[in-house]
Amino acid sequence: MEAGNNSPDGDESARVQLDRRYVQAFKPLVAFLGQVCGPLTEIALHDASRPDSSIVAIANGQVSGRTVGSPATDLMLRILGRGKAENRDYIAGYAGHAANSDIPLLSSTYFIRRQGRIVGMLCINRDQSALAALSRAVVDVRDSYFPSSPAGAEALRSALAGGIPSMSVQPAASADPSLVEPLPGSGHQAGADDEEENLSLTVDDMAQRVVKEAVSSTGRKPGDFSLEERMAVIRDLHTAGYFLLKGSIASIASLLDVAESTIYRYLQQVRKG
Repeated sequence: MEAGNNSPDGDESARVQLDRRYVQAFKPLVAFLGQVCGPLTEIALHDASRPDSSIVAIANGQVSGRTVGSPATDLMLRILGRGKAENRDYIAGYAGHAANSDIPLLSSTYFIRRQGRIVGMLCINRDQSALAALSRAVVDVRDSYFPSSPAGAEALRSALAGGIPSMSVQPAASADPSLVEPLPGSGHQAGADDEEENLSLTVDDMAQRVVKEAVSSTGRKPGDFSLEERMAVIRDLHTAGYFLLKGSIASIASLLDVAESTIYRYLQQVRKG
């Protein structure tokens, strides 16, 4: 699938086209994994050459509400910003957040490389709601039948383990449904615990999230932000790679109630450090 050293990669346009064809070759894998993993696991294929509409194939998109043509995530933009400094092959088992739901996702990303460059990403996002329901049910059974009996709790574990040979069940440490432990074998690539991902439906989503956080921390509406507060918003978005997206300037200008030329000026100052 990968072009050799004699390919016309010196021409930027030709290189991008070859990169895109290479990513397209992974599309059948999306449908396959979507069938194998089931409807609560979303599989998304991203083309790194078009961050504003990076999803080129998706299975079980109802998990996040995204479709073909949805933009890159904030994690993807951060990874692309690191360039070749990003030397991991994949990141597994980090927290994902869908724009259309508060349901926690367990997310993993495999980096698709061509000639050493990240040209695409294959992302898996698992809806944890069924596991949360199972965790609550186990806690309810434990508390109902073995409220203060370690031996009884051990009997429950043994019974469940016997009924499901491939799964070792332990009583949950808390009834909090968000505290769902990863299944055995769900390993973490180095640095996965430091990663978090927000799955955006539109270019506006990332900007709206950062502005909302600024509103929460300052107690003021965007139109009342001080210069320092507006600069902080632009700095956060620049760090997140937001300005790689088409339409980003117009979107954040509208949210902050300033002219697009003002955003360009702020961005120049941020880039100068």
